[in-house]
Amino acid sequence: MLVTQSLSPMNNLPNMLSVLEEESNVDIDDVFPPHVDTTNIVIHPESPTSKKQALKTFNEVNVLLQSGRKREVKLIIRDNAWPLNNGIRAQLWPALCNQHTHGKNMLDGFYWDMVNQVFGTTEEECYHCMASLVAAKEKMFITQTKLLYEVTWKTVEQITKKHVKSAAVHLARHCSGSRAERIYMDWTWWILQLLPFQHLVRVMDCFLHEGIKVFYRVAMAIVLLFYKHSSAQNSEWMNEISKNGIDAALSKFCRQIPVTPAKFLRTAFGVRALSSAYISRVFLRTEMALKSRSVLGSRSLARSRSTDNLPTSQSQVNIQMMSHTLTIREKECEDTYKDRGAHSPGPRALSMGVYPIQSIRSQILDTPDLFTLWSWLPVRITMYQPILLYTTEEHGCSLTTFYVRVEQHEPTLLMIKTCNNEVFGAYCSTRWCERNLKDDKGQRQAYFGTGETFLFSLYPERAKYPWVGMDSSHNDPRVHHSAELFMAADTKMITIGGGEGQAIWMDENIRFGKTDRCSTFNNPPLCASGDFEIRVLEVYGFAGA
Repeated sequence: MLVTQSLSPMNNLPNMLSVLEEESNVDIDDVFPPHVDTTNIVIHPESPTSKKQALKTFNEVNVLLQSGRKREVKLIIRDNAWPLNNGIRAQLWPALCNQHTHGKNMLDGFYWDMVNQVFGTTEEECYHCMASLVAAKEKMFITQTKLLYEVTWKTVEQITKKHVKSAAVHLARHCSGSRAERIYMDWTWWILQLLPFQHLVRVMDCFLHEGIKVFYRVAMAIVLLFYKHSSAQNSEWMNEISKNGIDAALSKFCRQIPVTPAKFLRTAFGVRALSSAYISRVFLRTEMALKSRSVLGSRSLARSRSTDNLPTSQSQVNIQMMSHTLTIREKECEDTYKDRGAHSPGPRALSMGVYPIQSIRSQILDTPDLFTLWSWLPVRITMYQPILLYTTEEHGCSLTTFYVRVEQHEPTLLMIKTCNNEVFGAYCSTRWCERNLKDDKGQRQAYFGTGETFLFSLYPERAKYPWVGMDSSHNDPRVHHSAELFMAADTKMITIGGGEGQAIWMDENIRFGKTDRCSTFNNPPLCASGDFEIRVLEVYGFAGA
């Protein structure tokens, strides 16, 4: 309802604001369209700061938006308490949405000519704003699935318990049973349905610029203020809790919140150490925990889930054991190229196992290369549906994000495309979270993984490089400890393959890497120069594996 109000095309924004709209004494009915009931809206003429400075105009804010000075815009929006009858939001809100547009301008093309003729500019601009918020990559504004909705309220619960702990304890004390946790399920309705209109409008000013972190902070402010006003045993709100229960009391408190919009926002933004980066980490951890609950079916990380007598990181002494995951036909092909630098065998005959890859939309591999790579995987894995867990195109370049999204999955398939268009990667048999496991002496194990791990190259060279122990008996002295180094990782790097070099090494920013020959796979460097810059990294897991 708020976004659809009297919106005009974005390219005319600087010229559309009249002198009358710049004033704060416009009639409220002139600001909102006829279908908005304005009879109960109370106007509170507030000044932006304690110094009674003049309210900023749209033109002043828009100049900062156009020049990319986002921090200054953020501070202005937080401080400028434009009254509800100020006409600035008809242009400010679309402008704030427009800055988050990703890719092609939504107003381009024949389709929008049709929309303009059929619906007019108001509906078009509303849709344009919503599409910009949904498509935003830098910040999150809107969640669109049931899973992500659950992630949001669990995120609110976690940050409440850490950053406003006393208030969280207060809520839990007056909740019955499991409701202590699930009271947070209604957090968005605290804001969007229950807050007084003048408070909500100020919240939306900030939200459309800064993203969903504003809602998280506002939820913290509601819980904190509720605690302060209801903690005393003889208080009005404690009586409300005793009489009607915590849910009804909290809802009523939101509707009658006893602070001004300005103080409400100061409380929200005054919660310390609640950064966007921290909120994102909590959100990602929660998302991956919920996903892994359904994918893995178990949260036990005590041992590798690899089967078929494959060695695990807890049994390194048996690492020379032969992998029995290959089919007889694959084993015969392996025996035909003892020289590990040679080209790999061609793809095996297509079977039902190739069909899951039809859903892959890779930025790295085309369909023929996907078929080849799929034929190199263990047969049992080709029957599972691949899931894109992490891509630098969508999730950014961060090893922390990589671990949060990937570490619980086994196996995983890493595909790298360099800035020189080389394409290579690795099939990793073990969970990346095993980097944190310790040996009997309490020391963290440097390497982990199993002999099922292999390297591959698809451009310019097309080759598969399996573990060198694949063609050796477990008593063969040629398979030295240096050839048993499959995977290693910490907070600064990821390594695949070791011994006399590292087959693939990537830095903590997932931007630069290097590749050498290594004893584990007896591979040549996977790109000509040995050093590479990553253009795209994609990591896939397998549902149900």
